[in-house]
Amino acid sequence: MPEVAREENGWQLTHIAYAQLWVARHVAEALMRPWARNLPALKARRLSPTLVQRDFARIIRQLGTPAQTPKTRGIAPGRPKGTKLPPRPRRKVIIKGHPSAQSALCAARIFPSVATIA
Repeated sequence: MPEVAREENGWQLTHIAYAQLWVARHVAEALMRPWARNLPALKARRLSPTLVQRDFARIIRQLGTPAQTPKTRGIAPGRPKGTKLPPRPRRKVIIKGHPSAQSALCAARIFPSVATIA
């Protein structure tokens, strides 16, 4: 059942995004790609959702955001001058066997018939 809810949420988000593009089609400008033919007929026609999406960043910048500007927090003070850190604890080196023995074991697991022949 959780899979159905996830699909339902995805469907709703898709439709909300499409509705935003549909509402913004009157404000959007046709921004053609450099390789597209720049014909006046293309700019005069009703904009598709793809063309509205290309201009959506400009529309959002014009509208602004309801969020407040972030507060400046300044520079973190860091450690006080002259602080001496204790040395890091030393650990023992762990050696896990010989590489040749490990590769032979691996080969025997992957190719059991080859291991018995050799």
